[in-house]
Amino acid sequence: MKINRTNVWSSAALVLLQLSASFGLLKEFTVNVEAGVSECFYETVKAGQVMDVEYQVIDGDRGELDINFHWSAPSGRQIVSDFKKAENSHRHEATEDGDYKMCWDNSISRFNSKTVFFEFLLDQDQDDWFKNGLEGNLDVDSVVEKYEMTVDELKQSITRVHTLLSSVRQMQDVMRAYEARDRNFIEGNFELVNRWSIIQVFIMVLVGGLQVYMVRSLFDDKNRVHQIWKSALLSR
Repeated sequence: MKINRTNVWSSAALVLLQLSASFGLLKEFTVNVEAGVSECFYETVKAGQVMDVEYQVIDGDRGELDINFHWSAPSGRQIVSDFKKAENSHRHEATEDGDYKMCWDNSISRFNSKTVFFEFLLDQDQDDWFKNGLEGNLDVDSVVEKYEMTVDELKQSITRVHTLLSSVRQMQDVMRAYEARDRNFIEGNFELVNRWSIIQVFIMVLVGGLQVYMVRSLFDDKNRVHQIWKSALLSR
């Protein structure tokens, strides 16, 4: 019996869509951290699971794009401590069960708030994912009999596709964060240039008007400024 590759990948895609949520936990947040304030998030993790945290300051409210980051275990042990970083990523394998604490500290700023985009990825063991997800949602025997493929081959194909899709999604999220940061920076510069341009035009008009008034006062005998000029010249 000849294997229909189109049907095989269609079945794999359906299984992937059904089980993608159970493969791992991916959370994305954009949080505003006010000046002098620390914002903390907690995630319950079991020992042996692998955690990935990636963050990026996308807006500094006309200030520097930096912030402090602290990551600690349920026992209070410090895992990671970043000082004045605009972006960074960390990976850690949990050694304790409990709530892991992630804090973004903006105490380094007195006036400027910071907008932080971050991702938290919690990996699940692929064997457990395949066993729990596939056997609960798909008749393995019928798939093997119909397409003459082993469970291991199907498992590897699905896992590879899921890994690639997860990588693409994560890269798109990171690029979107970069785009937001650059857009905020450009808009801030645009407002700054407009503000200073208005001030400079106002000063130029004011100085020009003052110069015209001073020149006219030299030829107007009734002008008070003319009298001041005349008194100054006579005193010499």
